[in-house]
Amino acid sequence: YKNTLKKPLISLNLYKKETKINVIKIAKSITLSRIIVPNNFNLIILDGANLKFDENAYILINNGALKILGKKNNKVFLSELNNQWKGIHVISNNHNSEINYANFSNLDYFQNGKFNLTGAINFYNSNVKINYSKFDVSNSEDSLNFIKSNFFVNECIFSKSRSDAIDSDYSNGLIQNSKFLDTGGDAIDTSGSIVDIEGVEI
Repeated sequence: YKNTLKKPLISLNLYKKETKINVIKIAKSITLSRIIVPNNFNLIILDGANLKFDENAYILINNGALKILGKKNNKVFLSELNNQWKGIHVISNNHNSEINYANFSNLDYFQNGKFNLTGAINFYNSNVKINYSKFDVSNSEDSLNFIKSNFFVNECIFSKSRSDAIDSDYSNGLIQNSKFLDTGGDAIDTSGSIVDIEGVEI
């Protein structure tokens, strides 16, 4: 695994690389400059992890999956170190991503030298399940953006989105038992999508 972190604030011995299944695991409380996951690798963030990102930090996954495996009594926190951070972009090939019991806060839209996206957390060509998670304070056009993906959002809270909370583009999904609070734009925006909505509070 080549060190692709720009000005890393952590050492790579905090990662566990399991070459048989191409996994990088994070299980500690750390401060990050950025995470660029190698092609065909998955990123797993284990329960109890508390990740703080600097202002230009982001997570980029190419042809892999994101799994945030928080638990009810041991959540995962992803937040800013100072002001805000640049979010997450998962470019998949129909891999299965999941987010459980995670709290995201103070995100801006994803951007690096190659991508400038409207969303803070973006899934492209992915299968995604998100349960019992919170998305608080987003300065991007979309807090959560699904593109050409299949998704399931359950028991989640979206608060203080500057514009749209969930944006679904050419995707299929189910959003249920979730709350949208203090949203500046649309709670749920769909374009070319089929999205079922059940038990949602707006």
